[in-house]
Amino acid sequence: MSKSLYGNLAKSLTFGSLTLLLIEFILGMWINLFVSLPPGTPNRPPYQETGFMMGPFFGGMMSFGGAVMAHFMLGLLIALVSFIIMILAFLLGDLKVMMMGVISFLFIVVAGISGLSFMMSGFTNNFYSFLMSVGFILAFSSYSALLYFLKT
Repeated sequence: MSKSLYGNLAKSLTFGSLTLLLIEFILGMWINLFVSLPPGTPNRPPYQETGFMMGPFFGGMMSFGGAVMAHFMLGLLIALVSFIIMILAFLLGDLKVMMMGVISFLFIVVAGISGLSFMMSGFTNNFYSFLMSVGFILAFSSYSALLYFLKT
């Protein structure tokens, strides 16, 4: 494949990532303002019945409404797209593009791990929620910079 094709694909995916991040932000704000998340105890969220099994985990998220599940699944999609963008950045070979691809991916990982940690704290540790929002805004900013570097 040619670098031109990699560049066009990276631009499209980066723009798509920015759009997905905006949707993720809106879902997160909806959850924060309108979804009642029952407090749990640290390391034992209210939805966790026996150990960390996927059935109770996803069942619990659905019991809070579809917005929580959509927020979680969209976060996974953003992480996957972010990884692909990082790979494309390396295939393009431009140092600025590679650096922004890695930095953007790392901020997505920070936001994702912080979100999971917030859930695992039983929705009681607001520091993780804060880190999730910081990861979001830094990822959004770095993707904007990446888009700029891809156009130059």
